[in-house]
Amino acid sequence: MADREDIRDRQTQTCGPENTADQDVDLGSLIARVRGGDLDAARMLADRAEAAMVRPEQRVRTAFGLRRRRGEPGGRTSGRDAALRALDRLLAADFPVEQRRLREIRRSALRYQGPAHNPARSDSPKRTLLRQIADSGLPIPKERQLRKIIKSKPR
Repeated sequence: MADREDIRDRQTQTCGPENTADQDVDLGSLIARVRGGDLDAARMLADRAEAAMVRPEQRVRTAFGLRRRRGEPGGRTSGRDAALRALDRLLAADFPVEQRRLREIRRSALRYQGPAHNPARSDSPKRTLLRQIADSGLPIPKERQLRKIIKSKPR
């Protein structure tokens, strides 16, 4: 096995920020090529693994140059998030303190998702928004994520 200095040198040559040609190859397709017997792909994969071993404190995602997943598919979240922002604006007069308002949004949404709600009784704007949030099928975000959603701009 090569010593750490060799690995560091190769890391800057093959996987460092200066030369990201190897990083551009999708890790999944690289593994598939290795399983198919591609020796060049095997070398690239070995170089990535060696480079990752230089800094064991790094997360696997960072070491292999993988991108972070960004939540659920946009279509479903955008509808839920728009309803959450509208509900925030609706409750702003009743709950001027942001933290209390966020708790009320979360509490109402969780309660509305339960089996006791009556979808036919949607006479108020609040119930309409709560139904949109529940119909998205997505979980109700916790307060920290809810704060980010409300402060974010609609897509």
